[in-house]
Amino acid sequence: MTSDTPLEHKGPWTHRALVLLFTLLMGFLLFWLLGFIIKDIDHCPGSSFQDTEHLRLDARLLKQSADLKTRIEETRRIIADQKQRQDVLRDSTANSQKTMGQLLEMQKLSLQKGVAISAAEQKALAESEELFLSNQRQYQGINEKIVSLSEQLRGQEESLRSADRKLEVQRTFARQEFESRQQWHQLKLAAMKLAVLLPLLLAAVWLFLKCRTGLYA
Repeated sequence: MTSDTPLEHKGPWTHRALVLLFTLLMGFLLFWLLGFIIKDIDHCPGSSFQDTEHLRLDARLLKQSADLKTRIEETRRIIADQKQRQDVLRDSTANSQKTMGQLLEMQKLSLQKGVAISAAEQKALAESEELFLSNQRQYQGINEKIVSLSEQLRGQEESLRSADRKLEVQRTFARQEFESRQQWHQLKLAAMKLAVLLPLLLAAVWLFLKCRTGLYA
């Protein structure tokens, strides 16, 4: 009597174990390889913010801003130097004033005692007075120069603020464009990953369906 139940034909269990082992090994190698491919895709360079900024910012405004910063720094340095000269003149003026006061006091005492004032004392007083007046004139001249430089500095700083405000508006648009480019770049990377993974996934499904009823399943 023949049986109606079909016989299943499968290979030896050792062969099936080897097939399973090599399948797992191949899967691991493919997974490892895919990791490298996905990592390479992630490292695909997009546009940098510096490139976008370079394209969108006005080169003339950038140069104007840089020049103004240099001029402002130079003007501040000159003002600091002039103030340092003023300090030196202030000390010299104070010393001259003190010397004149001492000489005048000596002359006053000499007159009270009926002693004639020597030519050396008169010369020393005249020299102290001349030095005092010279220092005063120089101090006033430096003070006027500092006032002029301070006005110039305020004008430079206002021009810099105006240029920087315009550049900031341009930077805002540049940042928005950069963010848009970054989003598009991420979409392209995702599409590249799908282009790699989807065919492999379909191939794996096809092999699974094909081999599940095979001799070494």
